[in-house]
Order: sequence, then structure tokens, then C-alpha cells
Amino acid sequence: MEIGPRGRVKQPKPSGIAEKTDRADVPSSHADLAPAARRLLEAARQLLEQSGFRALSLEAIGRAAGENKSLIWYHFGGKPGLLVALVDWLLYDTLRDLQRLVGEMPAGVERQRMTVAHTRQLATDFEAYRLFIALLPHLVENRETRLRLADLYAQYRAMNAKGLALDGEKTPDAIALAAMLVALTDGLGIQLLLNPGSIDMDRIMGLWLVLVDVVLGSPIAESPADA
Repeated sequence: MEIGPRGRVKQPKPSGIAEKTDRADVPSSHADLAPAARRLLEAARQLLEQSGFRALSLEAIGRAAGENKSLIWYHFGGKPGLLVALVDWLLYDTLRDLQRLVGEMPAGVERQRMTVAHTRQLATDFEAYRLFIALLPHLVENRETRLRLADLYAQYRAMNAKGLALDGEKTPDAIALAAMLVALTDGLGIQLLLNPGSIDMDRIMGLWLVLVDVVLGSPIAESPADA
């Protein structure tokens, strides 16, 4: 899914096949996301949190946002586009910061460390993961939202690969580690949601840095507490 200059979602190809992307950005992290689009996403988040998935009708979202429901079509191409953008919006602050760092920091060890460190921030956002789990079954069951979500995850992988690439070149190993980092984030997020005290995050992040060091040949594995 790609959001244009005024927050408007560009529709997927007619074939229904998600377009492969090499971008290192995520939709809701764009600074130019229209204010009305932000209000619609925040209203959808609040409705989901208060009343569950069934409350996410176009009428209810528009009413809660104080906007005409037709703007959902304008900004997101309809309800499927809004729901996938909502997944991204749940972790908006951390994703926005990670995108900025990946875009502004030069390739190297420090950018690698920051990319890995954001895994911890994402995984420990319990409320965001609780809402994500409430959304996920509905997104997977619908073909359109499933394809849009797949494209969103492709953008997450691209962002991680760019952040992990030591010399700026996204090698096959950096791309593979990027996919593993997404899996690690989601897996830890679910486990921590179920039982926050069951995981030693310092040790896990330290071990992940060792893996990145071994695979990419970068001297970033120091103390686990630094992760």
C-alpha cells in the first residue's frame, strides 16, 4: 500500500498481486499524511479499543472523527485501505522515528544498532499489539486486505534491510535478517502481551546483535544491556 502526497492511498494493481517494493518507508510515517486522514485513523483506533472490530463501520469512524465518511474513500481507497493503514498507525510513533533514523543516519554500525533497538520499542507496545491481534484475523480472511497487509510488511522488511546494511547495500543476508527481525518483533510482541515477565529482553537483544555481527560481519555485539 502506498499513500500519495495528500494521504491518498494508491490502489493496488488490477491483478491483485501486491507490488514488490524496495522503499524504506511506511505509509503512516509520512510527514504529509493529511490531518483528516490522521483523525480518521485515530478515530478507528479508539473505536477498536473501546468496542472491538464490529464497531469499525464507515459511518461510525467518520462520525467519531468528525469527518464525512466519504473521506475514507478519498484518503484510503475504502475500508480495506483504512484497516491496513490502521495496523501501521498502531505503532506510528516508533515507526516514524525508525524511518527518520534510517533515512538520516549514514550506513554503519550505529544505524544497525538503532534498527535493532527499535525492535524492543515495538515489541513492548502492549496496547498496540493487543489491537493488532484483534485486527489480524479479519485482515487475513479478506483477500484485498491480505494483499495490502503483505505490501505493508514488505515495506517494513525494506526499512529494516536498509537499516541493517552496513555499507548501504542491501545484500541477500541483510534482506533475510530484515525478515527475521520483523518475525522477531511480532513474536516477542505476542509473547510479552501474554506474559510480560516471561522473557529476558536484554539477553534476547544481545543474542540478536551477535547474530547480526556473525552474518554481516559488523562489530556491534557488545553488552546485551546496551541493546
